[in-house]
Amino acid sequence: MVPKLKAILEVLEEIAPSRAAEEWDNPGLQVGHLSQEVEKILIALDPTLKAVRKAFKRNAQVLLTHHNLIFRPLSSVDQQIYPGDVISEAL
Repeated sequence: MVPKLKAILEVLEEIAPSRAAEEWDNPGLQVGHLSQEVEKILIALDPTLKAVRKAFKRNAQVLLTHHNLIFRPLSSVDQQIYPGDVISEAL
């Protein structure tokens, strides 16, 4: 049985609880769906366009990064600049 993203996030929460994050941090799922089946995960330091494209190339359903893609609420998603380019590519 292929695990769902929700189950993987629950395990990650046990390993690195979101309550331990800094006040300014924004941990957790930022782009995606909890019911997504996950067979492969790509791990990267930063959520860059290059990292998203590498995840697609390697057929990874999840890109797990140390740094966040979104720190503050977005007023728009401009596909020509970061983070809008990464968000649109990921979708």
